[in-house]
Amino acid sequence: MSSHSIALCGLLLTISFQRGQSKTTGFAIENYQKNHREMVYGNLLKHIYKEQEFGSILLVHQTSIGDISLKAFLQLDLPKVILTSPVQKTFCYKDFYNSEIVVVWLISYSLNTTNAIKKAGEILNYMRQTRILVIGEMIAEEEYFKLQLLKELELQKMTNVLLIFSHPQSQSLQHFTLQPYPEYHWLRWQHSLYFNKNWKNLQNKTLKTYVDQTPSRALVYTDAEGALQMSGFVAKFILLFAELVSKYDASLSMFYALEVGNKTIYTLINAMVSENLLDIPIALAALAAPTQRNVTDFYELNQLFIIVPLAQPLSVQQIYGVLLNGIFSMSIVLGFLVFSIAHSVLAYAQQQQHLRRNCLDVVFNVKILSGVLGLAIWARPKPKLSLKLFFILLGYFGLNISTLFGANFKTLMTTPPYGRQIRNNEDLLHSSVRLLALAGDPVLVDPKLLPLKPIYALTNNLTEVHETRKVLNISYCYGVTTATYNLLERQQKYYYSRPTFFAPEDLILYSMMPWGFQLQHNSPYKEPMNRLIHQVHAGGLMQAWHDFLFLDMLKLKEIPKNDPNSQQNLNVIRVEDLTWVWIIVAAGWAASTLVFLVELCMGKKTIEVGK
Repeated sequence: MSSHSIALCGLLLTISFQRGQSKTTGFAIENYQKNHREMVYGNLLKHIYKEQEFGSILLVHQTSIGDISLKAFLQLDLPKVILTSPVQKTFCYKDFYNSEIVVVWLISYSLNTTNAIKKAGEILNYMRQTRILVIGEMIAEEEYFKLQLLKELELQKMTNVLLIFSHPQSQSLQHFTLQPYPEYHWLRWQHSLYFNKNWKNLQNKTLKTYVDQTPSRALVYTDAEGALQMSGFVAKFILLFAELVSKYDASLSMFYALEVGNKTIYTLINAMVSENLLDIPIALAALAAPTQRNVTDFYELNQLFIIVPLAQPLSVQQIYGVLLNGIFSMSIVLGFLVFSIAHSVLAYAQQQQHLRRNCLDVVFNVKILSGVLGLAIWARPKPKLSLKLFFILLGYFGLNISTLFGANFKTLMTTPPYGRQIRNNEDLLHSSVRLLALAGDPVLVDPKLLPLKPIYALTNNLTEVHETRKVLNISYCYGVTTATYNLLERQQKYYYSRPTFFAPEDLILYSMMPWGFQLQHNSPYKEPMNRLIHQVHAGGLMQAWHDFLFLDMLKLKEIPKNDPNSQQNLNVIRVEDLTWVWIIVAAGWAASTLVFLVELCMGKKTIEVGK
């Protein structure tokens, strides 16, 4: 072999060795980068878990993401839900899982952020405080990506986001945290907490609110200095929340100028929240539907029922109605007819009188009527034995009637009986009491109230409903919650000689009804309000606020102290109290007139026949 051949072979061997060494080095570098990235992601998750524990992971990644990027998240020993982007079908995570979660969103190269954030928003409905970790790998235009992502996060009201840019060529990561207040913007991470409670720094934000002025929940009044004040367990809670947010650089202001007595039904206040006009309402919303998740945790747990008047003593007019009932009237009429016929038969048998001469006297003998009523009667001198026995029986009958009537009259007038007590729907329908309510109240369409629709007394004036209920007008019954009934119960306990209203068990519409605060869809204030609600319950503040409300209403003279059951309400007999007496007198005059006309007609016919 020549020297040139040997040199050429040596050169080829050298080049081949260098190429093999280069490939080995490139593979080692790539393997190192992947292992480093896996370690960085793993440590990042551990630090996030250390800040605040979470129970599961929602992992969203692209099909272009390699297994190495996912490995760090899959190794964590926690339940995981893994989705591949673009997500075609969405679901509500809250429907299936109720634990604290962390969302990890892996993005490679480029992505349609509008569609992706919208899908993520649907999955994270009612969980806007969830921690979201967005990792962008090999993003070409980072600034444009940040801008697009920021717009979509603001649109979906996501507030707790950490953005990380990762490049395989660089071992360091770029961290950005989302600051949603006062306007959405990115801040470079300052090596503090990865996820901050952004609602603890609201950057001078003003929250809009308004009050329904339901007396048992939020009483608005003017103090001695002329300043507007609020009392009640709902108003006090919102005022306490206002103190809380003031520490976090925020304030609370009324949507409309506050006016004393300007009452608004709670459904209108909650509708304003749903339309994003109010941030926090000073009103409660019923958690009747389990899917109503835009409401805080329950703040009040109460009952909804109808209170009805207790049985009242009968009035003088009603007492006369009891005395002159059908049995008494029929006894008088039948006694009158029987004794009239008996007297006519005895008179005919003894004196051979013709019955046809005075036909009306055979059945309606005016002389007998006096005896039936227990009055003196006229009789012939020295009547026969049969007539004596007849008059003795007639006198006994009349004496019995008059004695029983007098005894019952005295008893009922001195100790009036009570009417029938209302205990269920049937009793209510057959009574004179009507159900006073506000037109448009959603409770009125409840299936349990539909049988009572014939007795609805609807009004468009909410103040009229509250004022009528406050004085406990027994002409109506009312739908109330436990809080309202507790105020009325105290009013009756301390200032009434006996209770006037009560709540029958058969008229309880809802035995357990939770109430919370209606918030905007995915409101960022749900978490702080829930925390404060639990603290208020644990501290027993609600009962104290109930007591203070009653004292405030006493000072403002909002609690009537006039006892409707006092003896001062007894008056002399009025004209209308003798209604039944006037009816009997009028009926007697009408009957007398009719008999007189009949006698005239019969007398005229008798004269014509005689001629």
